[in-house]
Amino acid sequence: MFKIAVDNIVQVPVKFTLKDGSVNKLFTFTLTATRRTQDQIEEQPDLTVKDFLMDNVSDWSGQRLVLGDNGEPAAFSRDALEFMLKQPGLLGIVWAAYTRECGGKEKN
Repeated sequence: MFKIAVDNIVQVPVKFTLKDGSVNKLFTFTLTATRRTQDQIEEQPDLTVKDFLMDNVSDWSGQRLVLGDNGEPAAFSRDALEFMLKQPGLLGIVWAAYTRECGGKEKN
């Protein structure tokens, strides 16, 4: 039996802009997610990227995009994450951030 030498929980920084009228508004936050192996990802070919993220993201910090009824940033919940991922372009941005942070990076 083998074990990888890194934790299976990874902090995923996410950074993007959304247009707010004529201004590009910057959003940055960090997701806490479970690292999955390539085999684990490929074992579920019918699983959508959205469902994969919904199953593997467990928290966030610093997010200011999704607001609660009081106008304050929403605490993490599956419903809040799902609402975030419904915004145009964000699913791809979050997926790219996840794969970038979970995967190996070449160093010279």
